[in-house]
Amino acid sequence: MLGRSPIAANGLPLVMAFPRCSSVHTCFMAYPIDIAFIDRSGNILARYENVRPWRMCSCPGAWAVLERPSILATPPTLQQVPA
Repeated sequence: MLGRSPIAANGLPLVMAFPRCSSVHTCFMAYPIDIAFIDRSGNILARYENVRPWRMCSCPGAWAVLERPSILATPPTLQQVPA
């Protein structure tokens, strides 16, 4: 999410996915983010909320990472999406 606006052009929060990733950093970020590590089936293995800039998070065994801005007034809950 580095260098991107936290809100997309349609007004929805920007959510980014990073496949084959089990650790992320928030260096150079301008705002805090929520991070979810998921397995290949979409199950959430670990979740970190309001991760401030200059932090690192990891989850051994994770297949992908989802990131979204933490600045939402009422953030939706992270849920497993049916396949």
